[in-house]
Amino acid sequence: MATQSRRRLYGLFAIAFLFLMVGGTAWNWSSLHARLVAYELRTATSDAHREDRARALVQFGEAGQPFLHEALRDGDAATCSALAMAIREVYHGRSMDPALARALVTEMPGYGEPGRDAVVFVLPAILEQADDSLAEPCRTAVELGLKASAKSKVIAAKLAVRVKLADRMRPLLDDAEAEVRAAALAAIGAAGDAAPVGDEELFRWMNDPDAKVRAICEAVLESHGRSAEEIDLGRRLTHPKAVERLRLLVDLSRESERDIGPWLERLARDAEPAVRAGAVRVACERKLKFADWTDDLAKNDPDATVRQVANFHRRKAAGLIEPAGYER
Repeated sequence: MATQSRRRLYGLFAIAFLFLMVGGTAWNWSSLHARLVAYELRTATSDAHREDRARALVQFGEAGQPFLHEALRDGDAATCSALAMAIREVYHGRSMDPALARALVTEMPGYGEPGRDAVVFVLPAILEQADDSLAEPCRTAVELGLKASAKSKVIAAKLAVRVKLADRMRPLLDDAEAEVRAAALAAIGAAGDAAPVGDEELFRWMNDPDAKVRAICEAVLESHGRSAEEIDLGRRLTHPKAVERLRLLVDLSRESERDIGPWLERLARDAEPAVRAGAVRVACERKLKFADWTDDLAKNDPDATVRQVANFHRRKAAGLIEPAGYER
């Protein structure tokens, strides 16, 4: 009986060993095959072949992930773009492999710029399934995306509010690419009270050379409760040509129903001395109350002519200077 038991035990050990050998061989074969596919991806000479090999590498799953990350770390733009498209395609309509999702966002800082762009491209899908443990890596990934290519900036800007990075939008408003400026404005609009830019500063983008940027800026201002008239005043207030801002001063001087004080105060901070001088003149001629900024211009303006004009009109408004031709 003892001998029979030992034989049965030895048989079980043999079967287990055989399974381990077969499993190890299968794993090694998968790894070797994935390595070959990665090489074919790296040396592909056509888009079609590159896309096919990228898809095959992603479909290897765990066995292919070391080579996938290596390609994202060192690959060129064409290779990384093909991998990003393959990841989106393979996992379309289903959750991404959690191990892959985690590795992409945690290893992203070590990737080259094309690899980072690839991660940003799939980041929306990762965020859809990310748990709390991925919150900070995903936030870092979005922040890196905001400093990458124009396409990455656009995607990252759309995700910024979700990961509480709305305060990073300000630099993107001055980006050379209109699509980036538009995405940043849209994110600022979605941020609500957390927006890093106030209406007064946003007015400037009503003069953006791109029509889409202007339209989004107008929509954001409207969502903040600004009327069409206020938005137009803000556009003229921040017009790049000083002559347009001077024309605004003329129109404000004729305004009888609107409180022009806040607009004049803004113009008193204009970069053009003639605009600042005009602002104090209109304020004094209209005898505005609570216009202490006219005192500051008279005493501290860096331009001597502005100080002189401000002092003259303040004294005139106070009755200390008689108009020319005045008779007693």
